[in-house]
Amino acid sequence: MASQGAAGGKFVSESLGLLLMQESAALVERSTRQQQSGEDAETAALSVHAKLESLGHDVGYRFIERVAQQRIILPEPLEAIKFICKDLWSSVYGKPIDKLQTNHRGVFVLKDFAFKPIAHISNKSEDDQLGKELKRKFLKFPCGVLRGALENLGYTATVTADFEFQDQRQVTSFHVRLTVP
Repeated sequence: MASQGAAGGKFVSESLGLLLMQESAALVERSTRQQQSGEDAETAALSVHAKLESLGHDVGYRFIERVAQQRIILPEPLEAIKFICKDLWSSVYGKPIDKLQTNHRGVFVLKDFAFKPIAHISNKSEDDQLGKELKRKFLKFPCGVLRGALENLGYTATVTADFEFQDQRQVTSFHVRLTVP
């Protein structure tokens, strides 16, 4: 059931949103593998990753279009990243980014200490390749969201994601490199 947001918008329940993202990823993977049945597994996986990132790009780009009608977003790179960390991330994932780091030269690291879309994927061991590959696949969508949002704000960005364990918790890091026009 949708709930009313502070701005009068409707939100989808968190569990339904996570399920929708998981099923979308599974659908993209099935359709891609059917279309590329003769190709090797690595090529098919790269194609799945590209399609998931493209879906995320569309979401991020459209989110900024909708929000830009309601408020002014400052054009400085740091202000754009702060907006994404607080407003966009809260709207899409239910909480802001936990930590933002920058070298003040167009490189930013956004850290989420409890990124729910991959929290359900278990790590049986450090060598669990299947779990790591699933997490990499699910991280392509938020990379696309970040890239699409930044593109609509006037920046060309390269976004990569990684995850690691620190102090018995999983930390998801998004590395953003901006190219200012």
